[in-house]
Amino acid sequence: MHRVLQGRLRAATAIALLRANARFWPTVLPDVRRELRRWDRRAAAIPDPALRAQAVAKLRDERFNAEVAATLATLVPSARRRVAVEAIVALQVMYDYLDGLTEQPDADPLGGARELHRAFVDAFTLVGPPAEYYRRGADGSTKHDGGYLAALVEACRCGLRALPGAPAVAPAAYGVVTRCGEAQARTHAVALLGARQLRAWAQAQPEARVLQWQEVAAGAAASVLAAHALIALAGDPA
Repeated sequence: MHRVLQGRLRAATAIALLRANARFWPTVLPDVRRELRRWDRRAAAIPDPALRAQAVAKLRDERFNAEVAATLATLVPSARRRVAVEAIVALQVMYDYLDGLTEQPDADPLGGARELHRAFVDAFTLVGPPAEYYRRGADGSTKHDGGYLAALVEACRCGLRALPGAPAVAPAAYGVVTRCGEAQARTHAVALLGARQLRAWAQAQPEARVLQWQEVAAGAAASVLAAHALIALAGDPA
């Protein structure tokens, strides 16, 4: 009986992979590449040279991240697949861009990273205008990205709003990206503040009852994947 069940599981897995590939290559990947070209153009137009360099480099070097994340869109009905891809790609491009920005030296690494990651959270509020995410410098000046980060927020929102299950998944996704942003901020702050603050935060999470704190921190920082899955789930009206 055990062998029979294993055989059925292997067969079901093979069929699922075949179906996913049949959807990914002709319908999902072309849309992903179109969206990445769109963000290439927006990144190249960022007026601040440091922000522009960061955005362009992330898109050049980490395009595969968006392609992999968008495989989840193969689970979305064909009529809604394109908008799901738009939301997933925008979220992944934002995640990678913020990851690069929060790796930069900052006198207040937690404060600066939290301000930037408000964009990540705003992508799942569904209403309200995007905020100003770059903190003012000591001289009162602020960085200008030409609306790049706000456009990523709005693209994710628009794609998600077009999916029938958005109201159901948005609260869960909001919680995921809030925790993801905090884990990212604390992980990047280790260089200046040490690991104690990251360990204390991770140990306070519910998963610490069964996982080591390093596992909790790593899983939370990478949980953008869960947000992508929730976007895909929003394509199901049930």
